Amino acid sequence: MKLLFSVIALLIGYTIHAQNKLPVIKAGSTNVSISDGGYFDKNAWSLSPKARPDTYIADRTRRTKWVIFYTDIDSIKVKVKPGTRFDFIVILNGKDSCFTRIASAIPPESLSATPTDTHDTIPFTLTDFNAIRVRAVINGTDLVNLHFDVGSFDFRLTKDAVLHKTTLLAAQPGLRQLPLLAAVLGLRA
Repeated sequence: MKLLFSVIALLIGYTIHAQNKLPVIKAGSTNVSISDGGYFDKNAWSLSPKARPDTYIADRTRRTKWVIFYTDIDSIKVKVKPGTRFDFIVILNGKDSCFTRIASAIPPESLSATPTDTHDTIPFTLTDFNAIRVRAVINGTDLVNLHFDVGSFDFRLTKDAVLHKTTLLAAQPGLRQLPLLAAVLGLRA
């Protein structure tokens, strides 16, 4: 009788486990484009069969949003809420399994804890052109002024800053004179 109950429990457990299969999409290339809350970034992600799971952290937001992974063959659309994560598999070239996770950058809001006021202070100055200027250290040695444009999603170091204010290219003799270097590195004059 115990054997019969054990077999039944095992079959029920196997059936429940079999129903929790991860969604699968296909890819022929390691490059994946991502739409995160409506912001599209072409070839923003590279598939990695070695990482288990390879986790994409969705941009910070307290609102529910959609994150879409686009491979060259397939796509998957995931609803992301604060504190959630979603696992799926990408089959690369019909043979490699890339275990992938989309996770929210924001933890779930705790309903039981009362919010506490915290204050951070970042010293900055406002330029004549209403840009935010922050003093920053690059590579632990180079002190530069970073100017943030609130209408942009990234920042760039100017050609002058890289060549004259940092030691980023000091180990590469002769590169300071190459105007093509700025174009290759995507630096602005």
